[in-house]
Amino acid sequence: MGFLDKAMKYAKSEQGKKALAQAQKFANDPKTKEKLDDAKEKIEDFAERLTKKGEKPDAEKAPAAAPPATPPAVPPTPSSDR
Repeated sequence: MGFLDKAMKYAKSEQGKKALAQAQKFANDPKTKEKLDDAKEKIEDFAERLTKKGEKPDAEKAPAAAPPATPPAVPPTPSSDR
C-alpha cells in the first residue's frame, strides 16, 4: 500500500475526519491568521534588512573564527642507532 493510499484511508477514518475538522478549525481561526500574518511580516522585514545591507544583521552574524589549534607536541622517537 503506497503513501497516498494510506493517507486517503486515514482521511476517511473517524480519527482522520476528526483531525481534518480540527485542522480546518485551526486554519480558519482569526487568532491563527493574525499569528501567521505577524510571522510573515517579521520574515519580510528581516529579508528586507538583509538585502539593504548586503550582510547579516549583528545578531545573526557568525562569531569570529577561532585561531587554528596548535598540534600537540610530538615526543621524539627513539633512534635505532643503539
